[in-house]
Amino acid sequence: MTDPYASDPYAAGPYAPDPYAAGPPPGPSPVGPPQFGAFPAPLPSSNAAIAGFVLGLVGLAMCGGLTSPFGIWFSAQGMKETAPTARAPRGGRGLAIAGLVTSLVGLIPLFILLLYGAFMIVGLVMAATA
Repeated sequence: MTDPYASDPYAAGPYAPDPYAAGPPPGPSPVGPPQFGAFPAPLPSSNAAIAGFVLGLVGLAMCGGLTSPFGIWFSAQGMKETAPTARAPRGGRGLAIAGLVTSLVGLIPLFILLLYGAFMIVGLVMAATA
């Protein structure tokens, strides 16, 4: 009786096939930047969106909101430039939205400063007329 496990029934000959018979294994893949034209060029950023974001941050962090109205205006212009229906589409829509939000939040200290100034003027006028 023959042992069914003694030999490989799928081997073509008395020996197993050589895995390197077709040649050496492939070398490492090339390293470096992608070839020219591999990715589309990014859209240029909207300068108004960048300016609105910077003015919103500056107004929020340092100026007590004095630059926030300008940040709102520049952010609105940046939103128009980065809209999907704009004639010359530009990138930076996220910057325009972030500039709008930081400018709107920066208006809170500006309104507090204006309200404080108004109360001071009213108080001075009432003290002077009394």
